[in-house]
Amino acid sequence: MDGQEMMKELRAQASEKYRENMIRMGIPAENSIGVATSVVRGLAKKAGKSQELAFELWNTKYHEARKLTDETVDGYLEMVTQHADDGREHVKKAVSTALREIGKKNFHYNEKALLLAHEWMEGESKALRWIGKDAAK
Repeated sequence: MDGQEMMKELRAQASEKYRENMIRMGIPAENSIGVATSVVRGLAKKAGKSQELAFELWNTKYHEARKLTDETVDGYLEMVTQHADDGREHVKKAVSTALREIGKKNFHYNEKALLLAHEWMEGESKALRWIGKDAAK
């Protein structure tokens, strides 16, 4: 599924009721489509983990599209975490690099990546401590 298809799906699920509520909560009208968060989460599962799709959706500046991106990045963080305790040198470097790249996207992701890195720095595993220190540089 590409960005255009995802935006069509978001617009098809839009509701004026949700849009008005989002505007009331401070989200600018020009950046709101009006899709319920539960629907956005369902679409995120359907979209899978695609970095290209995440960047394409982020650049639309729509709140719901960016929320989909959040779900995708959370999926990447989950995947990074699954492979982080592998002691092989090339895997440790790849996990550290991935964590740093995720943190470069914006302040929100930077905070998530740094929290994870600091959690790993205090862990029991030698590989996790190394990754945490390297990623937090």
